[in-house]
Amino acid sequence: MTLEAHWQQIRETTLLQDQMFEEHLELGKEVLSNIWNTFLKSAEDQISLLHQAMADHSPERWQEAAHSYKGMAGNLGLARAFEAAELLIKSSHDPKSWGMLLAHFVDIHKQSVQAFEASLLEASSQT
Repeated sequence: MTLEAHWQQIRETTLLQDQMFEEHLELGKEVLSNIWNTFLKSAEDQISLLHQAMADHSPERWQEAAHSYKGMAGNLGLARAFEAAELLIKSSHDPKSWGMLLAHFVDIHKQSVQAFEASLLEASSQT
């Protein structure tokens, strides 16, 4: 399967696992907001590390940053971001593809952030 075919498959994955979001809401909206803010900071750090790994041609750091992001995304139910991070991990052996992969990944990260924040806003308006 080509990288573009992988991305197409990932784009068809749901952005946010609704059931997991609902379970997180049971922790309380304030707790979930704190978890979310921690994720946002950590995610930006991991994306910066991916950029740095690409500049330094470091497959190890590329894989570490992608793996860290994948774990955070999985814990929050960000299904599409999780799958995208998995593809980054699998691509650690192919630095020539990293630029294209990172561009797609950042786009999916932004979509995931928008979806999660829209769900948070909707949950807040229901109280």
